[in-house]
Amino acid sequence: MEFRESFEQTYNEAFIIPHNSIDNKIAQHINNEEKQSIEDMQQLIIEHKNNKSSQLLRAEQQLMKFKIEICGKYNIGNIVSRDTVDFAPRDHFGNLPIVAANMDGVTGKRMAEAMAMMGGSAALPQYMSDQDLCGIIEYMNTRHSLYRTPLSLKSDKKIYNFENIISKRDLPAVIITNQDGQLEGILHKRDVQSVNKDTPVTKLMITEELITSGPSISAIDAIDLMRKNKVKFLPILDENRCPLGALTEKSAALSLRYKPHQGHGEKGLAVLATIGALNRDPVEKAKMLINAGVTGIILDTAHFDQGIQSYRNLEKIANLVSNYQNATNYKIPIIAGNVVTPEATIRIISAGADMIKVGIGPGAMCSTRYETAVGRPQLAAVAKCVEAASPYNKHIWADGGIKTPRDVALALAVGASQVMIGSWFAGTLESPGDLKYDFEGHKYKENYGMASRSASEKRSQRDVMREILGHRSEGSNRSFVYLDPERPSITDIIHYIIDGVTSSMTYVGAQNLDEFFNNANIGIQSQIGYEEGKPHDILKIKRI
Repeated sequence: MEFRESFEQTYNEAFIIPHNSIDNKIAQHINNEEKQSIEDMQQLIIEHKNNKSSQLLRAEQQLMKFKIEICGKYNIGNIVSRDTVDFAPRDHFGNLPIVAANMDGVTGKRMAEAMAMMGGSAALPQYMSDQDLCGIIEYMNTRHSLYRTPLSLKSDKKIYNFENIISKRDLPAVIITNQDGQLEGILHKRDVQSVNKDTPVTKLMITEELITSGPSISAIDAIDLMRKNKVKFLPILDENRCPLGALTEKSAALSLRYKPHQGHGEKGLAVLATIGALNRDPVEKAKMLINAGVTGIILDTAHFDQGIQSYRNLEKIANLVSNYQNATNYKIPIIAGNVVTPEATIRIISAGADMIKVGIGPGAMCSTRYETAVGRPQLAAVAKCVEAASPYNKHIWADGGIKTPRDVALALAVGASQVMIGSWFAGTLESPGDLKYDFEGHKYKENYGMASRSASEKRSQRDVMREILGHRSEGSNRSFVYLDPERPSITDIIHYIIDGVTSSMTYVGAQNLDEFFNNANIGIQSQIGYEEGKPHDILKIKRI
């Protein structure tokens, strides 16, 4: 038996200590003479401290004055704004360090498109049919990087058809087209309240003085056009008046801050697909995905380090991808996991992975640690695996346990290049599944863990023993994930997360995520310390 006493951190037990990184920046700019002057002044301060001299404050003031002069000379120390920091991932995969997890209740076509338009990625689950996978990849390869795919209906449809699709995306209106696909009118969500569901859409759609644009309009010009005409929805039409896309003020504004994650050759939008690391024919599936135009491949199993077969499959797929890159000059990164130890990280790197997925048991829908006691506190697992991967210039994807923007910031601060989020994203308009309502009218969607009975039944439908005796479950079989009324769309949540992350970066003077990793100083706090950092209730004190 081996017993480990070292303390391991979760996201709750960690915090980032704010500090000024000005000394590091000064050291990067000054010459040897200036460096010597600073060292002399620092030595003088030490002597005054040791001698308990009254000259200590004067020596400190002299050093600070010199540093201010140096900063002015080299233009060092301008205030870092969260609106200007660069949050591009350290592994250069996309333009946003966030990935929608490869869970059935999280990622589908709509999620993949929305995430890529924001600069991130979404991983299609491994249990999708080959037809669905290839269909979504083809769809992503043809998307516009600025204009969102609009919702549209033919003019012979009814209001109940409208209501069936309006909740699929964060859009205020649906484009009504004729049988040739040309714009005929626009039907707004606000105009169908308390209307008979059998009413034809043509009865309520707007047809006169429609504000539209061609495909060359910029985000700024689109915002100006919408504000000038007091509209919230702008269809983008081709030369035949067929819809190419749509913009809202919000989507146009987001495009000014978030660069899309485009596919091969800067065409379409990027998309990830998942292969089970222990599937029967993972190499054949990889060939299919590559031919379909996938941007990245995830080789996934709950415990990648459990045997040699997963490594064999990884090596074969790595060779396949390498040959493809030599032939086309397109790089398809391989992300493999999950693991939680430095040793397993190095083994995965040796077998050919570009990124390593880290996390066993921290997810909201996962009960592995509770059921089996196996796993590792997530922040410690990420930090240890980052340390192991760094000498090989490989990167870690932190998978699971994310509940708030602070968790994302901590994962990035200890060196993760991407943060995978599952259950939090399940409660959005863009996640798969139908939008449902509880008795009080609150919106929710259903989700389940990928180690749950539901997932187990999908991957072992032919297993008679499991059918009779039951399927092993290490995850929630069914849960209701409520939509946040303030942030119902994935784009709202992403902006909320990045707003928190970039603010965290400014507290340690980091202009980019490399600097954030190098500058961040992680502390350990108790659960009481974590509770102290939450918003507090306002106590009303009654005067006697």
